[in-house]
Amino acid sequence: MNLDRYEARLRQLPCIVGFKMGMGCKCEELHHAGDPSERDDWAQVPLCFEHHQGATGIHGLRRRTFHMKYQLTDVQMLAMTRKLYAQAYE
Repeated sequence: MNLDRYEARLRQLPCIVGFKMGMGCKCEELHHAGDPSERDDWAQVPLCFEHHQGATGIHGLRRRTFHMKYQLTDVQMLAMTRKLYAQAYE
């Protein structure tokens, strides 16, 4: 599978934070999980705008505060994404 198809499928999944919280947010953007210096296009998670770049998002709060607020690390978000992806497409 090529990256474009993979990303298109990720965009069909719900926002991972919203999913965990039972909010039903839709994916609007993809966030690269993990160390920013080791960016991997295959390690992305779907997030709504607010949970990605908004005031309560991973970039608005900064990673450490975001992880504490939502009790979700990048690794956990990636694991949830992969589980939802497998349920939807495999």
